[in-house]
Amino acid sequence: MFLVGGGGIEGICGGTLVAPKRVVTSGSCTTSGADLYVMANTKQLADPAGTLIGVTSFERAPSWASATATDVAVLTLDEAPEPATPIGLLGTDETADLPDPAAALVAGWGTTDPSDGDPSETLQQAQVTLQVNCGEPGFGCSETAAGPCFGDTGGPVIVQLGADTVSKDPSPENGTWRLVAIPVAGTSECDVSLYADLTQPGMRAFVEGTGEGPPDSGGPSVPSTPSPPAPGPVPPPQTKLLKARIDADQSRATFRFKGNGSLSGYQCALASNGRKKPRFKPCRSPKAYRNLAPGTYTFKVRAVGPGGPDLTPAKKRFAIP
Repeated sequence: MFLVGGGGIEGICGGTLVAPKRVVTSGSCTTSGADLYVMANTKQLADPAGTLIGVTSFERAPSWASATATDVAVLTLDEAPEPATPIGLLGTDETADLPDPAAALVAGWGTTDPSDGDPSETLQQAQVTLQVNCGEPGFGCSETAAGPCFGDTGGPVIVQLGADTVSKDPSPENGTWRLVAIPVAGTSECDVSLYADLTQPGMRAFVEGTGEGPPDSGGPSVPSTPSPPAPGPVPPPQTKLLKARIDADQSRATFRFKGNGSLSGYQCALASNGRKKPRFKPCRSPKAYRNLAPGTYTFKVRAVGPGGPDLTPAKKRFAIP
């Protein structure tokens, strides 16, 4: 499990090592297009002991679009992380071993409180029931209460072949593991998650054919997929604050909002007592703040998309007496 960030990405994404220098993640995690990095060998968001590795290049899947079945990208790293063991994709001769639905293990830094929206400081993992072809080909889905939530985008969804359940320790000693999907979207309540299905032949060819070949091979075994044409400039999305509920007696404030245009998420900030530069953090609607101290506040929210964050965040000033 790798943490993907940089290049103006104020949210977080997960990633999976599939070859010594290649990490699979969501294409939405690469929309800044510059200064990307991964952090290896850590289970904490703020871990000075984690290994930072630069990204030399990245490639998005053909016909890429955010929060769709093609929302996949492959990062090429400056160097191979150590220690680390790449995990392979489900092979063509193994597809019969994957039931539908299947028990799968997911991992990420997703929020543990959907009403709050802040990512977890510690890496989480859970078992979900993965179904394929949900709504349209190329999508997988789960309706598991302990499933992914905001902050888990791009992380691994792995299965243990020949097992009805999955081990909490996905090491080679505990069976044959394969990467089958990555989370790309879901509901704000985190009760339904959608995944880009990496077992589709075209997607598997893209992931395995971007340079080094499958993780357990000595070179390319699938012809490289040509890079899609570079998309034209995409304008940032716009953000609208739908409702602000200020409960002064309970020292609580709740905000509902939405964005238009191509979206990959939202970022919220709360400044108190005249602080002019609050820190934007990933969030979801509704966003709730509890146990607020008396004072004046400014809430700001901005939608984020392939064109970057909204340059004119929606905002609301309020006071807790």
